[in-house]
Amino acid sequence: MFRLTLLLTSFILTFSVFSQAPVSIGRVQANAGIGLASIGVPIYLGFDYGFKKTITLGGEVSYSNYSERSNNLNYKISMVGVSANGNWHFNGLLPVPESVNLYTGLNLSYYNWTYPANYMANNLSSVRLSIQVGARYYFNTNLALNFELNGSPANSGSKFGLTYKL
Repeated sequence: MFRLTLLLTSFILTFSVFSQAPVSIGRVQANAGIGLASIGVPIYLGFDYGFKKTITLGGEVSYSNYSERSNNLNYKISMVGVSANGNWHFNGLLPVPESVNLYTGLNLSYYNWTYPANYMANNLSSVRLSIQVGARYYFNTNLALNFELNGSPANSGSKFGLTYKL
């Protein structure tokens, strides 16, 4: 067990030395993953564009579906979200390794809910402004694990996945 732990630690440290975070000005990184929600398991795809040294602008599309039972009826409900975001990366402000990318920002989203006509709710579709706080851990120059806390109804406050610098 000690050898396995040593091998994994060496692997991560070796690749971490070559990492660079956040995404450089003019470059793009792609994000994909899943959220944690009471409305099924949302999936998301997005991107971030390096606008300034510490600022990225991006977009995201998310999807979730689930079934709900009420009054002995089953309802199939789905949600599609489209978001624009801006993040401030504060790596230079805190003493963190280059392999770690910490950020916070705002997210403006539109969520379109689809449900049967006899469903008991009114129009659930909405536009929302939320704040997010996140982190990425880069395994090498291009690949990172990401985790984000946010106020999105699609993800009930958190999501995790992979980031790849293009």
